Amino acid sequence: MSSDRRTFFRSLARGAAALLLGGGTAWLATKGDAPCWTGGACRGCPKLDDCELPEGKLARAQRLPRRTREDAS
Repeated sequence: MSSDRRTFFRSLARGAAALLLGGGTAWLATKGDAPCWTGGACRGCPKLDDCELPEGKLARAQRLPRRTREDAS
């Protein structure tokens, strides 16, 4: 009887480990630094404010209003 119980717990632990491994792998795959999905259309991207890509930084810099000589005085 203890052999059946041990087999049950062993298979339960293996199943939990496999589920944890599969879930962790899926989470890491979706969490990683994926390339930009907008194809260069940075202005309409919902992640523009937090984007660290060079294109995103350039789009943010171009979005800011430029100072003129009249503003400086």
